Amino acid sequence: MAAQHQESGSRHHTYCRKQKSLGLLCSNFLSLYDRDGIETVGLDDAATRLGVERRRIYDIVNVLESIGVLARKAKNRYTWRGLAAIPRALDQLKREGLRDNCGGTSYLK
Repeated sequence: MAAQHQESGSRHHTYCRKQKSLGLLCSNFLSLYDRDGIETVGLDDAATRLGVERRRIYDIVNVLESIGVLARKAKNRYTWRGLAAIPRALDQLKREGLRDNCGGTSYLK
């Protein structure tokens, strides 16, 4: 009976794999929040507005937090810092990579 229910459910919810991709979800998330006046992002609200489960939002929020676009404020709430943080994060990663290469065995000699 469960298989029957699953089959009938799949007929109603056909989708393209690309429509569920994290890349597309991230683009939609950024389109939603990269605007003037946005200071706080609520993950429950984002999940509802984008039509996905909250765990999918966490997948992209973790990456955006690591590069400084978002900062955790409270449970399920983040402060929007904006896309201007990305070049700084990339510069820092580059410096750390160079430092790690110079500190260990360097193949650039």
